[in-house]
Amino acid sequence: MIPPTGILPGVTKSASRKRSLFGLGALTMLAALAAGCATGPTYTYAQQKDSASVEGAIAPIQRTVDYGSCSIQIIRIDGFSANFDASRPGANWSFTVPSHPLYLAPGKHAITLDIAEVDTDIGEIGHGRIGTVGELDTGSQPILSVELAASHVYRFTANLGGSAINVSLWDETGGTAGRFLVASWTVDSSGSYLENSFAPVHKR
Repeated sequence: MIPPTGILPGVTKSASRKRSLFGLGALTMLAALAAGCATGPTYTYAQQKDSASVEGAIAPIQRTVDYGSCSIQIIRIDGFSANFDASRPGANWSFTVPSHPLYLAPGKHAITLDIAEVDTDIGEIGHGRIGTVGELDTGSQPILSVELAASHVYRFTANLGGSAINVSLWDETGGTAGRFLVASWTVDSSGSYLENSFAPVHKR
């Protein structure tokens, strides 16, 4: 098992909080659209024999019980623009999710995530129908320091838990059923950003 690494000191400013009620399908699509895209020099890395990889969002259904309630986009790797959809809960079309994993050189990397919180609940979704609804909040962009092993497969997941987001990095080299936790962090949720422009990251 790879030991958790430290956190790079990152300061991020929040976008204004967005709240509304949606059906889960519309909610997750809006989460994807709301994710911030990074600009600037693009991250480029050709797959090598010993490359580490990060899995992307899943189609046709990404179950929140297995992969978390938050949408995650990797917007930067070591300062370079990546804009890779790492997680998107709910229903996804195959052409909207990455067709290949994100490949990285083994070793340490500074990874910036853009996290859209999806706080699901049960309620009316229109025309008298009851279904999954929730809140969509944007603005969480933690910078995490991770160390990846050669030829290993990883996945990021995130769950909204009260006023915080719990972010996890899993090793899925042996498949989803045999995955194990590599590192986890607690990130202040978007609601806290309205009162504090700094984005504290707490390693667990």
